[in-house]
Amino acid sequence: MVASLLQGSEAGTLVPVEKIMPYHITLLETPPALEIQYIGRLSSTELMASVKQAMVLAEKHQCIRILTDCSLLEGGHGVFDLFEGVMEIYDNFVGSPFREAIVQSTDPKAAELVHFWETACKNRGLNVQVFPTRQAALDWLHT
Repeated sequence: MVASLLQGSEAGTLVPVEKIMPYHITLLETPPALEIQYIGRLSSTELMASVKQAMVLAEKHQCIRILTDCSLLEGGHGVFDLFEGVMEIYDNFVGSPFREAIVQSTDPKAAELVHFWETACKNRGLNVQVFPTRQAALDWLHT
């Protein structure tokens, strides 16, 4: 069972289509994990909002595993924005058994940003891995 938690704003709030943010966060119940799906262009503001919302939900639902689906991500932010997000994760999860499995973007520029995120996280001791498919990411996440 999958429970929808947020789609760029508080669940249950009607938002005009043009204002819906390009990410969706859901709770995968067995085993507990958050899934963040990014679609299209993601601004630096939207990136940080998604990171902060995911951290709040991870704490609320006792999730230390995150599946991040970037397969439809097209960029829109830069390495400095990613580094800021990595530091947020680091400040909250360093020393914990946190794991993030990332599904690679099909967009070449966005794929470079995904690999930057992975490298920056690993350099700070966070357990993050990029995979070519969702199934490969889920298999690693749940081992």
